[in-house]
Amino acid sequence: MAPLPLSARPRDWFFVMVFAAFALTSFLVDTLPALGWSTFMHDALVASYADCDPMFMRPPPFLLVAATVSGFVWGPLYCWFVWGFVRGRAVIRVPALLYAGALTLAMLMIFAEELGSPVPGWASPRPWKFAAYNLPYNFTVSGTMQVSSGPVITATWAAPNSLISPALGRNLAAGATATKSIQLIEPGTEYAGYQNQVDLRLSRRMHFGRYTARLDGNLYNVLNNAYANSINTTFSTSATANQFLRPTAVLLGRFFKVGGQIEF
Repeated sequence: MAPLPLSARPRDWFFVMVFAAFALTSFLVDTLPALGWSTFMHDALVASYADCDPMFMRPPPFLLVAATVSGFVWGPLYCWFVWGFVRGRAVIRVPALLYAGALTLAMLMIFAEELGSPVPGWASPRPWKFAAYNLPYNFTVSGTMQVSSGPVITATWAAPNSLISPALGRNLAAGATATKSIQLIEPGTEYAGYQNQVDLRLSRRMHFGRYTARLDGNLYNVLNNAYANSINTTFSTSATANQFLRPTAVLLGRFFKVGGQIEF
């Protein structure tokens, strides 16, 4: 069976953007210890990392190996992952599992040294700043959960003159064909169920000297909740015309949005 096009797999856009960002940072930063620091990148990294990540600025052999692998192995692998998600190829699954295991082990070792190493010059003097920059790869995950009351339930009934006139002893002032709007439910006493919406954001902050760039990936309505946030409150006694409590608007389905910001 032919793979679905990316347009039919909107959730995969999230992974395309994440792995594309991973590839960019691997090529731009993690290749530098092996290739040599350019003046521009060295100054930019010193301005951003020197006070919180001294080990990266003077990498010991094991960190040099880890950075080299990240730049020259994981970087191309990230590009392959992007290709796999764009083309819908399941062949990336096994390498992705191997990558996840290897990366987890490497990150645990690096974090252990950066946050608690007894070797002089390895442990970060500012562990919180280091963690903020590297959990992981300068990524920040945030989210919101909205819990709000649903729409007010009322029941507006257009009572016909034929039912009202016997009690009044006359027709309605607007005539024999007129109707009178009657609220069958007191407004403000009945509400639909709570609306629950979960949104997530993945942000990647990058520093280049005095410039700061941020790339955001936003996933809205993660649970794809089809909550009815507006309903029909017109009551009718007609079996065919009655659409009482029928939804007139629902939450926008799950969607992904990419944004960015540059500070200078």
